[in-house]
Order: sequence, then structure tokens, then C-alpha cells
Amino acid sequence: VKKEKPDGLIVVCMCLSPPGWKVVNPIAKNRGDIPTIVFSPVGTSFTQHLQETRDVDGVFVAATENEEWLAHGLRMLDTTWQMAHTRLAIVRGNKKREKRVKGLGTTLRFYPEKDLCRLAHKQEVTDKIRAVASYYRKNAKSIVEPDKKDILNAVKQYVVCRSLMEQENCDGISINCLPLVSKEVGSKNHLWEPCLAFARLRDEGIVGGCESDVHAALGSRLSHLLIQRPGFMQDPAPLTVDNTLVGAHCTCPTKLRGFNSDPEPFILRSHQESGRGVAPQVLWPEGEKVTVMDMWRPKGTMHVGTGTVLKNIEASPGKDGSSYEEAGGCRTSVEISVDGVEDTRDVFGFHQLFILGDWKNEFENYGQLAGIKVKHI
Repeated sequence: VKKEKPDGLIVVCMCLSPPGWKVVNPIAKNRGDIPTIVFSPVGTSFTQHLQETRDVDGVFVAATENEEWLAHGLRMLDTTWQMAHTRLAIVRGNKKREKRVKGLGTTLRFYPEKDLCRLAHKQEVTDKIRAVASYYRKNAKSIVEPDKKDILNAVKQYVVCRSLMEQENCDGISINCLPLVSKEVGSKNHLWEPCLAFARLRDEGIVGGCESDVHAALGSRLSHLLIQRPGFMQDPAPLTVDNTLVGAHCTCPTKLRGFNSDPEPFILRSHQESGRGVAPQVLWPEGEKVTVMDMWRPKGTMHVGTGTVLKNIEASPGKDGSSYEEAGGCRTSVEISVDGVEDTRDVFGFHQLFILGDWKNEFENYGQLAGIKVKHI
């Protein structure tokens, strides 16, 4: 195994008695740094058999009656390989450079902000852009601030992001967006608000991230690969009166149940800070479980927890019935409970991902396989 250096190894234990674990344990301990899954069907291990492998970095022991779990095991191994071969475009600063994320292997491809703005202003309206814009106009629950031109420009930004990723051979993108969208419209360094573009990318299983946040981009890529669901990168706001947590941002994926699922209801709004562009306000399903995950902050660590969606904090119609009064911060604003947290001011991290469903075990198991330390959120 050390000589051939496979990308991953699956060891299936077929018996309880010797040779059994007398063969499995030495392989697990002496395989080198090859990610390894030990699959132990019911009847092939008791408590004492599972002790020697429980704390071996890079080895996950799957003792289960479910043979179909092996499909997920293969996905875990593939995710480890994919993370090491992922390239993320980080649009920040004024120089092109590359950096590897130590411990993951992911490549960060830094790209100048001014060059992205130049690409955006060169982008023309195409039939594809018109078709995508039509999708959002027809499927939105309502449209508040944006007009037809705003939606076309938002889809332009989506196409520009896809073009840049193709140009730089990248699997995702994160942009230092706030300074660029705050500039005067028409200036050479102004950028159309990318909120809708990021939402669509995430619905397609592609990282689209705000504020050039590398940690959130890495977490998004992991969520896409491992559990096939997009995450909602959000600004956490503890509500001390009820001890709950609000996550809010102006971009959120709509396909919260998976990339092949139907979208959740969404409203087209403007970007909250600039008052321009298009930002999807996505309405999360109340009463369902949610996973909270923060990746690689600090390096080599993942924080994971669970909670329940309590409600969507929505802006209210204005007094004249034609406008919306500002409430709830950013456009998508979701209030959740957090399991096992006595005071939500203690929730770790920033720009954590909200992921619909309870995926705590999947992330913890992956952390064992990938050598990532997992802590409670």
C-alpha cells in the first residue's frame, strides 16, 4: 500500500475471530498517510475490537449494519481527494498569486479586483442571460425593489464569475465585494452586486462566496462535496432575550435540500447596504433541523453544531403599502435555536454556514478521516 500510494483505502473486516482485527489493526496503524476507511458489518466487531483504531488520525471505522453506507464512504474518500485538488478564485487585492492551504491542499488563486470589474463591464447581454433573468422573474414569490435591468445586470455578474473560474481553472469564487459595490455606479472599479450570482452558483454546487472569506469558501466546498447541499454563509447575531441566533446575509442559495431539489420560496430584494442590485431573500422551512458549521478557523479545526429553524425575520410592508420598512438586517434573515449552547453569545466563529438538515455526524466522521479536529460550535 505504501509503495502504490492509492488515493484512499477501504478495509473490510469479514470476521470477528482471528485473523480479523489482527490484520486490520496493523494496516490501519502502518498504512502511512493514506486516508482509510475500515468497514465492519454487524457481527464482525465487539467493543474491544474497536479500541485500537478509534484515535488513529486519517482512519474512520464504520461499524454498521448498512452495507449501502459504503457509497457514502466512497464519497468521503473522494471528498478528501477533491479538497486537495480544489482551486478557489479569491478576488482580492491587485496581484495574481497562488497559495496552498496547508493541511487541506486546496489552492487559492488570488485575482485582482480591478480585472474582475473590467470583465464585468465588458459583459454583454446574451440570450442565456435573458433566459436566466426570466427564470428569476417568473419564479420569485414577489419582486420588491429590483427592476428588469437590475436582474439582467445581476445575471451578467453570474456569467462573469463563471467565465473567470473557467479562465483561471477554478472550482469556485469568493469576491471582496463590499468595497466594489459601494463605489459609484459607472466607475471603472464599480461592480454589480453579486448576491444573486452567488446564490445561483451555490444552487449549482459551485462555491460563490462573499467578502473573499477563505474559511467560508472552504466550508462551502466541503459541504457541496460531502453532503451534496449548499450552505448559507451568514453574519451571526445572538438574540439575548430568547437565547437564539439569527444568521443574516444578502445572498443565500435557494436549493436548500440539495442541488437537484426544488427551490425554497424566495423574494427578489435589493442589496441591503447599497440599496442596489438584486439579493434573494430565501424563506427557510420553519421547524426543521439545521447544521451550523465553521471550517478551518483556526487552521486544522472544524466547529459543528445543530439547531432548529424557528422563523424567518422578514421586512414589513411600509405604511403606504408600496415599500418595505427595513427590519432584520440583511435580506435573508433566519432565527434558529442552537443545541447544547447555554448562551448563544458563545457560538464560535463568523460567517458560519447554516445547512438545512442534521449533518453533524457526517462532518464529525469526515473530520476523523481527514485529520481535522472537530469541536462543538
